[in-house]
Amino acid sequence: MYLQTHPKKKKNDTYNYYSIEESYREDGESKKRKIMYLGKLTPEKAQQIRNVLKISASVDTIVTTIDDLLFVDHWHYLDVAFLNHLWDKEWGLSELFPSPQDSSKNRKKDISTGDIAKILTFYRCLDPGSYRSAVDWFKTTACDLIIGIDQVHFNESRIYRELTIIEQQKEKIEQWLYETLKERDNASMRMVFYDLSDSHFEGTKCELASPGRTKSHGFRSKRVVLSLLVNSKGEPFSWDILEDYTAD
Repeated sequence: MYLQTHPKKKKNDTYNYYSIEESYREDGESKKRKIMYLGKLTPEKAQQIRNVLKISASVDTIVTTIDDLLFVDHWHYLDVAFLNHLWDKEWGLSELFPSPQDSSKNRKKDISTGDIAKILTFYRCLDPGSYRSAVDWFKTTACDLIIGIDQVHFNESRIYRELTIIEQQKEKIEQWLYETLKERDNASMRMVFYDLSDSHFEGTKCELASPGRTKSHGFRSKRVVLSLLVNSKGEPFSWDILEDYTAD
């Protein structure tokens, strides 16, 4: 079935009237018959009827309503997809990490160093916690679908095996950020600023952390001080952790 248009001209105006019709064959000839005359419709209503007829033409179509849908689980998608766009499309950070072939000569890696770094970065942005908790967080997201990996390969042992390789890319990442920011806005790199920030940990084995007063959370037994180089727009391109730091 389909929606048939019947234009009728009155004076200088044309009006459209509609009917639902269907095609069939009789004695080897193609014919059509009118199922229902609908009269005049708004363009929006006519399009709605076309959509319904198109859907009903498929034998695999199941017609339902929003009240019939039952959501038994959900995964974080939009925030992860947005960060993935920034990581790959805006900054091209995946290119800075070694390929699975380069970083592992003896065995095939099911997940790349770049993907591990990407997931850990997303985790720190959206729900910061320990590396051990990253696996549990990962299972609540659509990261595996967005990045294109099998979630069984993202586990604690894989994270710890990749941390050293990720750390070794620090200078390459800093150089890439500097060159990219300079290329996009050379004027913003004519003056750079040195900034200090801090954070804290609840764990017990952070060798770079020491007792101290944080800017936002008061005294903490595991505080780290982060030094940053930023351009005139406040965009960082180099960083370091300061050990045994006592004052700005």
